[in-house]
Amino acid sequence: MQLAQKLMTRLLETVGERKWGVRPRLMAQIVSTLGAAGAARWFVANLPRYERTLATLGPVRTHLLCVEISVMNGCDYCTFAHGLALELHVFRERGALFPLDEDQLAALNAAPDAERVAALERALAEAALPDSVDDFARMRALAGGASARDRLDRRIAHLIAMFAVLNSCAIGNKVKADEAHDAINKDKALIARYRAARAARS
Repeated sequence: MQLAQKLMTRLLETVGERKWGVRPRLMAQIVSTLGAAGAARWFVANLPRYERTLATLGPVRTHLLCVEISVMNGCDYCTFAHGLALELHVFRERGALFPLDEDQLAALNAAPDAERVAALERALAEAALPDSVDDFARMRALAGGASARDRLDRRIAHLIAMFAVLNSCAIGNKVKADEAHDAINKDKALIARYRAARAARS
């Protein structure tokens, strides 16, 4: 790896560690794929928009969309990272567990498309999260070529385009899962309670 790519990878991993408490394994692959300058431009163009969506829609709704997009693209890495973030936020906000854990969500990537959709729809119905069913339907419509009709659609369309790159880099390089891509990943006490609740349920 060239010096510029090494430096950019180190910078992006450091940003990830400061934000989420983990050095994301995917950063090196993004830099390798896009180049140092290309990766810098990509993050400048996409990260602020993602952060605005996170602030506007909230972490549960945003991470759920990220999971759904990643499942439909068949990406284990991003499904796990955003699945765990989703699980932790649902657990903290509701004191309840999402119907599928992060490993079960990632396992959907090996299923045919129709089974992925059906499994996610069942989980959303059971979880009874506001807007989740409509968001999933709009995500699939937009991914299938429908035109954005409002600001929410444009946010979802941006996530689809953003995760097309992230998922591609992760799948193409077989990147192993790390941790939740969210600041909630730093709350180790919450994670311990979540793991205990999952273990008690199994």
